[in-house]
Amino acid sequence: MGGIDWGDAPTWAAGAFAAGAAYYARGTLKSQQKQIREQQQFIAEQSMNLALEREELRQASVERRERQARLVHVEEGYGERNLGFLENGSDAPIYDLVIQFGNEVPATGAPIIGNRRITYGPTSQLAAGLLPRAVFGAGEALTFDLKHEAGKRLITFRDDAGVNWSISQHGKLEEVSQGSGTP
Repeated sequence: MGGIDWGDAPTWAAGAFAAGAAYYARGTLKSQQKQIREQQQFIAEQSMNLALEREELRQASVERRERQARLVHVEEGYGERNLGFLENGSDAPIYDLVIQFGNEVPATGAPIIGNRRITYGPTSQLAAGLLPRAVFGAGEALTFDLKHEAGKRLITFRDDAGVNWSISQHGKLEEVSQGSGTP
């Protein structure tokens, strides 16, 4: 064994260069993996923020949608007599106001004795015996007699945006779909 075998020197140089390139490539891959993990974490945080913002916007939309309906105030046991009181406390009219007593849902809007459905306009119209209006204006109020009314009571109306609502005897406000069969 005597000296360097120059025939193998280029192979050794190529091997050393390949090892250096592999080391550099490994470092580059680790750096890219770290960047990818950071980007994934950033995207996850952004997705969470977007989901929270989307929920806030949905909640604001629901609040805007329910705003007028929540301002229709119903109170029972009002005054010295057993009266019900309804007030449109919103700044827009409501439409097709129906106060239904009892468990029977009449086929028409005509009043029935006992279990009955009454479509109300302003109190002055009822007293004058006039036909009720389909519009119950902003700030208008009415009282209704609960003395002889047994069973459930349901109030339905349409808000200024065209959404139908019901208020149960327990004060629960619900959106009513057009084809639900609820008056």
